[in-house]
Amino acid sequence: MSKFKVGDLALLLMDVEQIKAGSVVELLMPLEAGRIVREKGGDQIRVLEHSWAFYHGEEPNRACGFCPERYLMPLRGDFQPEQKKAKEEAA
Repeated sequence: MSKFKVGDLALLLMDVEQIKAGSVVELLMPLEAGRIVREKGGDQIRVLEHSWAFYHGEEPNRACGFCPERYLMPLRGDFQPEQKKAKEEAA
């Protein structure tokens, strides 16, 4: 089961074309392994593992890309590190 849903924000853990690791991205849609994706230039790529398509930046210069889920870090509550959750509960 994925730890993400459409519209979530995530931290990119690898460079994807011009989008650098450490950038915050908005998840657009999941891409299952085996799916064929068409790039901007028209080339087709087969997705090799469960991935997410995402947006980065603001209009009109918004970039789009995709990467394997393992290179995305969630930026919402349920997947915070356990130590931080424990501190919040104790307070």
